Amino acid sequence: MEYATDLAGTLALEPLDRDLYRGANTVAAKIRPSLFGGQVCAQALMAAGRTVPDGRLPHSLHGYFLRPGRIDLPVVLRVDRDRDGRSFSARHVAALQDGEVIFSMLASFSTGAADHRFEDVGPLPAPPPDACARYGNDELLELRQITMTEVVDGRQLYSDRLWVRTAHPLPDDPMIQACALAYL
Repeated sequence: MEYATDLAGTLALEPLDRDLYRGANTVAAKIRPSLFGGQVCAQALMAAGRTVPDGRLPHSLHGYFLRPGRIDLPVVLRVDRDRDGRSFSARHVAALQDGEVIFSMLASFSTGAADHRFEDVGPLPAPPPDACARYGNDELLELRQITMTEVVDGRQLYSDRLWVRTAHPLPDDPMIQACALAYL
């Protein structure tokens, strides 16, 4: 089995037939007991995105992890084209291994740039990434903790603030970047 060594390679799906794709597992899969859910979610979003009309980008997604993914099998992604309207497309993706659904996703895509509004919560003080401790050993992402993981009263409390960036540059493609966010 071939493994992807960067995030762009993880998102480069092999077309098998109309609306049917195969994704490569990441190199990190070799050391995990099961597939990373972010990999399967990102590949499902990419498969759905390949079936929508040009100019439509992810609007929303809802995913359901149904079974652990096996690290020794590729993920096959089957896309159902639920609807293409004037400005929205809806897709259902089933991620399969050994004939069973391991992940199910509903996603919508919209045309053009919507009027996005975010509430300004003000700047949160954070040191620069190079001043923060590296976290984890993911070969696709560089993670650095702003607040440290610690053990309190015998319970492990994980960092709730991280710097994250891809370990390798991504193309300037909004679909790939949306899928990278889904991977995270």
